[in-house]
Amino acid sequence: MAECMLNFESLRLDVVEAVRSGKRNDVLHAPAVRRMQLAQQQRLVQDQEARHGELERVLETADRERAYRGSQAAEDDETDAGE
Repeated sequence: MAECMLNFESLRLDVVEAVRSGKRNDVLHAPAVRRMQLAQQQRLVQDQEARHGELERVLETADRERAYRGSQAAEDDETDAGE
């Protein structure tokens, strides 16, 4: 993550320098802009992966709770049948 932040800062400085030097139109095709876009895409992918992992954990917890409730209901049915 720290490397990503350093790359982003370096990229930002490249863009600022290009704008100040009057190469504003050239910036659109500059490697710095492509690196910035790539960094943004990587952050989006990481965010999506984190959300996906969180969703998987929530679903696993829900499955365990459902299984536990099902086993409790089965035990209650056995207890009721024995009485």
